Amino acid sequence: MSDDMDAGAGAGEGGGQPSAAELLLGAAAAPVTAGGGKAGEAGGEPPAWWNDLPADPLGDKPSHQDWVKAKGLQTPGAVIESYRALEATLGGEKVPVPKGDDDKDGWDRLFKAAGRPDAPEGYGLEAIAGVDADLAKGFAAEAHKMGLNPTQAKAAVQFQLGLVQQQEAKILERDRSEGHALAAALGAQFGEAQERVVRAGFAVGLSADQLGAIRQAVGPKAMFKLLDTVSKAIAEDTLEGGGQGGMGKTAEALAARKAEIMGSTALRQQLAAGDKALRAEWDAIAEAEAEAMKAKKAA
Repeated sequence: MSDDMDAGAGAGEGGGQPSAAELLLGAAAAPVTAGGGKAGEAGGEPPAWWNDLPADPLGDKPSHQDWVKAKGLQTPGAVIESYRALEATLGGEKVPVPKGDDDKDGWDRLFKAAGRPDAPEGYGLEAIAGVDADLAKGFAAEAHKMGLNPTQAKAAVQFQLGLVQQQEAKILERDRSEGHALAAALGAQFGEAQERVVRAGFAVGLSADQLGAIRQAVGPKAMFKLLDTVSKAIAEDTLEGGGQGGMGKTAEALAARKAEIMGSTALRQQLAAGDKALRAEWDAIAEAEAEAMKAKKAA
């Protein structure tokens, strides 16, 4: 009996039979030593296959031996299982991290994997309602440099459009408010006053676009005040006759401009066709001449 028990206890020691630990715990379980610990832990022997792994540290990172020990990977199968779980988490496609800011190929690979189109035209930004075609083309070129994908690029454009629309709404509300205030202050003279100050703007060489830019920048109230000052200065210069006043040689400049218009077939045709800017300028010249005639009569 004793001999049988001894034989059983020694099974697996060279006889090819499973050990007692393997029989009790299963072939896949980590062997348990007489010290009671798992292999590789304090009091236990490390798995033999660990010794086949490089023991030298990898720069500032632990060696392969230390890494599997820290992870508690007792069998090669556990290593494979860990790797496959990581692969499933990351997905099938792996993109290396660019080596630095100057790693163009690395960044191109990363941007392409993230969805950047092959060319700026691939964004399709010009199809967004309210986007200027030239601006869309310019932004697409910059978006491509930055590595944006179409979703990101379109979101950026939509965000900018929203800001512009908010600003335009604020300007419109301001213009309405100040316009109502001017109308209330000037009463029946409001219409004539508007015409007068706008003619003054054209008379000093401002275009319709430039006047619009002034209004957008400062608002109707400040613009009216500015052009009203210009209009009064023009009238003073005309009354004085010599072109000496707040506006310099305005009278002479107006006379020269009138001669230019009259002497140009193209300008005369433009005036006859109803060009608003040229008509306002012509009316300003006529108004200045009328004021000059009044001044002479009064004298």
